[in-house]
Formats: sequence, structure tokens, C-alpha cells
Amino acid sequence: MLATIQHLLIKCSIFLLLKNIFIILLNSYNYLNVAANKSRLVLTPAAQNMLTQLTTWLGVGTPAPAGSWNDQYPKSQNAATDTTTITTTKNGLRKQMESGLRFVYADIPDSVLTQVDRDTLKLPVHDHTSTHVALPANAPVIAVVERGHLYVIVSITDPENPHTQAKPEGVEATDLESAFQSKDDAIAIAVKAAADASAAKVAGNVVPVPVVTFPQESDYRHLGNTGKFLYKVTYTDIQIGGTDHIRARYLNTRKEPGGWSEVITVVVS
Repeated sequence: MLATIQHLLIKCSIFLLLKNIFIILLNSYNYLNVAANKSRLVLTPAAQNMLTQLTTWLGVGTPAPAGSWNDQYPKSQNAATDTTTITTTKNGLRKQMESGLRFVYADIPDSVLTQVDRDTLKLPVHDHTSTHVALPANAPVIAVVERGHLYVIVSITDPENPHTQAKPEGVEATDLESAFQSKDDAIAIAVKAAADASAAKVAGNVVPVPVVTFPQESDYRHLGNTGKFLYKVTYTDIQIGGTDHIRARYLNTRKEPGGWSEVITVVVS
């Protein structure tokens, strides 16, 4: 019984939808076919020819011409007259009429449309300004989930929903950067720092010599952007033994960046 009721409700919904589409098409046709509107809306000969074609598809007149919408649509709604051919014809006519009206609408310059035109033809003014979606307050959380020879795989997680792989609302991608320091460079920096400290001590300088830490902001390089949960970072043989510092931030649909994540450190093997 419930299935029967649901079937009837669906059929009624489809009927009302098709009836509404037909009313819109008919009202639009009647409005556009007025001589004064044809002239004022600057309809080209091609658009006016399409209006004539719409007359044929609609089947304006009594009785409705055979094969027209006004002939086929009522038959498709009657179990005694409906056939596969009639339903197919009706659906094809609907697509043709919708396509025809879109062709006519595209022919009308926006500058000549009044609010009455738009209300009658169901042509709203579209907002071409993208809605700004604010970036999440939190930066992504990144972690190494797999480590192998010359690669690591990093996971990117929304801290507000750590048990899912989904990006936060409004985030288009994650931007990743890294600052790589070779083993030799790290040793050289450590040796220099020790030498500077020793020289200062000999000179009696009680002011500590500032130690330049790695990485500085200028040391970071772009790794890539990804919309996925996992990101693979690859290395070369010459980088073995070096240390890579990786960070990430969200980008919204306007490519605006959020704050940086905590830095994770990887020793390349």
C-alpha cells in the first residue's frame, strides 16, 4: 500500500513539473511573439524563426496538431493512450522546446531587458561575484604516515575533524613547502657556530654570539598543492642523510592562504 502511495506521489510530482514547464514555455512564447516585444528585444530573424518553430512544437490551436506537445503530452498522462513511442516523442519535444527558448533568450541583449521581461521570461539577474568562504581558523595537521627509501608520505588532516580525510568547508587545496638542509651543510653550520663561540670567549666577549638556526623563512621552497589526504615527497640519492622541514597551509577557492601548520622534520634515507 505504501509503495503504491509513493508511486502515485512521484507520478503527481512529475506531472506538476511537466505542466509547470509547459506553462512557462507557453507564457514565454506568447510574450515574445508580441510584435512590440519582438522589436524592443531586438530579436534577430534567426530568433524569430525559432519562435515560429516553437509554435509547431507546442501545437497551438484546437484541436492540437498530431505529434505536437499539446497532442502528445495529454496522451502520455493517460494509461489508456500512453505508449513508449508517445512518451519518447513527448520527452523529445520538451527538450527541443527548452533548447529553442534558450536559443531565443541568448539572442536578447541583457541591456534591453526590463524587470517585467525578466519576471515574465523567468530570467533572473545572475550574480557573477563568487561567494567568499572564510578559511578555517586552524591550520592543517601534517604527519609522516609512511617512510621509505628516498620518499615519505605525509597525511593532511583537519584538526576540527581529525577522524576524516575531508578538507574543511571552503578549502580548495593544501599548499606544502619544505626547507631541505644537507648533512654537510648542517655540519658546516655547527662547526662555524662552535668556532664563533670559541673566538668570542678568547676575546673576552661576554655577549653570546647569535646562532643562525635552520630553517629561516627564506629557506622554504614550494613543494606542491594537493586536494588529497596524502602527499608523497620524493628525494634523490644526493639528499640521503639530509634533513627536510615540511609545513602546510590551506588555500581557499580564491587561492588565499591560511596560517602555516607546525613543521615536521624528516631525515632522508
